[in-house]
Amino acid sequence: MLELARVVGPDAASNPVLALLAVRIAPEGEQSRLTIVVRDPAGTESERTLVAEDCEQASQAAIAILATTLGVTRAPAVPPVPPAALPPVTVPVRPSEPKSERPPSKPVPKARPKRGLLGSVGADLGVELGALPRAAGFAELTGGIGGRHFGVTLALGATLPTSATLDGTNVGADITLIRATLAGCYRSPFGPWSLGACLGADAGSMRAAGFGHQSSHSGSAFWSAAVLSGSGEWWVARRVGLRLGGAAVVPFRRVEIVVAPEPPIHQSAVVGARFWLGSELIFD
Repeated sequence: MLELARVVGPDAASNPVLALLAVRIAPEGEQSRLTIVVRDPAGTESERTLVAEDCEQASQAAIAILATTLGVTRAPAVPPVPPAALPPVTVPVRPSEPKSERPPSKPVPKARPKRGLLGSVGADLGVELGALPRAAGFAELTGGIGGRHFGVTLALGATLPTSATLDGTNVGADITLIRATLAGCYRSPFGPWSLGACLGADAGSMRAAGFGHQSSHSGSAFWSAAVLSGSGEWWVARRVGLRLGGAAVVPFRRVEIVVAPEPPIHQSAVVGARFWLGSELIFD
C-alpha cells in the first residue's frame, strides 16, 4: 500500500469504492505470477491474475492495475513557477571604429652620430690637376675633430710622379707633390646624407728629379696654396661613410721646374683642381 501511495498518489490507500484484500507475486518457473484480490462495497470479491517475465515486472504491473481498478490517478504535477520577469537590460554597444591601416614602418635611416665632440679618420684616392704638368693620381690620409656641424680636418697626401720634358728633347724631370692640407669645415647632415664645405690651405713640397742632361739633379720647392672644397657623404652605417669631393686649388706662388741650364719645363697653373673618392670612420 505504501508503494501504491508513492506511485499513484496518497488517495489510493483510502479509496471508498473498492477494498484491496491481497496482492501476491509467486514464482512460476522462470516467470512470476501476479494475483490481486479486491472487494467491492457489496462484499463481492474478485481476483485478477497476470503472468510477468520477472518479479520486478510483476510489481510494476500490480501498481498499474491497482491504480486503474481503484480509480485513482497520479497526483497532478505542480507546474513550475516561472521566474519573475526581469526588465530588459540595454547594454550600450560602442560602434567599432574602422581599423586604420598603418603604413609599414620604414627602416630608420643611418645617420652620422650627433652627440658631443667626435673624431674621424679616413682615406681618399683622387686626381690632381694644374699643380703638375699632367693629371696625376694621389692618395691621402685624413683625420679630423669636431661636432655635428663644425670641425677641423688635416689631410696628408702625395701624388704619383709625373714627367715633363723640353719640347723636342729628352731632357726633363719627374715631378711629385707632397702636401698637408689643414681646413675648417661646415657640414649639414640630413638623414643618411651630409653635405660639407671646407676652406683651408696646402703646405708642402714639390720635388723634381731631372733626367736626360749631364748635369741633371734632384731638387724641391716649397708648395703652398689656398683650397676651397666641397663634398658629399653617404653614411652606409652609423659610423662609416663614403664621400665624394672636389676642390679648387689656388697657389700662393706658382712653382717653376727648371733643368739647368735649360729654360723651365713646367710652371704650376694659376688655378688647379682636385677630385677624390674615399671613406670616413667616426669615433668618440
